[in-house]
Amino acid sequence: RSQPAHNVAIFELPELQTGTHTFQVLAGTVHGIHGRPFDGISGAFEVDTTTHPISTSDLVAYWAFDEGAGTTAKNLGSAGAAANAEQEQGTIGWTTTGQRVGTGSLNLAGNSSLLAASPIPSSATEFTISVWVNPDTDGGYKGIYSGRDNPGNWGINIENNHADIRYGNDAGSSFGIDTDDDSVLASGGWYHLVETWTSSGSRGVGSVYL
Repeated sequence: RSQPAHNVAIFELPELQTGTHTFQVLAGTVHGIHGRPFDGISGAFEVDTTTHPISTSDLVAYWAFDEGAGTTAKNLGSAGAAANAEQEQGTIGWTTTGQRVGTGSLNLAGNSSLLAASPIPSSATEFTISVWVNPDTDGGYKGIYSGRDNPGNWGINIENNHADIRYGNDAGSSFGIDTDDDSVLASGGWYHLVETWTSSGSRGVGSVYL
């Protein structure tokens, strides 16, 4: 990434291993700089592909889904075993290959689910919900994380190839925010979906990240 005179040129690079790499661009046109050509740039950058452990010290709930078998997903956050997730419907599956984070992942077939006591108290004025998800089919509704009656409905879901983010309200229902059409597709692999909430008195602010 080059930043001359507050303009940025972005170059796509192949997947790289940990270490120091050099690059050189001989000639081209930088979009966004009025189409001006440039003679060439070069430099070096560091790549770190090391897997770093996730800190759970500030998390009330963290389900790693690395059990690999059984019907329980342990909560590694401060809420402890009270927020363990237990198989509720159907039969949950597990996989230890192709995961994005950790050593395993949960594999749901569309008719199975887990249920846990909500680690978010109704008195909470701010929180963040974050998930990694890898859909294997397009279309339809896929519930990922749904909090019910706490109050209202909170959660992160996928519906018809986009993320459907729900924000609860005092009426016991929810407001929804959708990402762009076709922003979450089976062909895209893993997606990181995040919703945040901060409230003060009668005012609340929610943010969505994809």
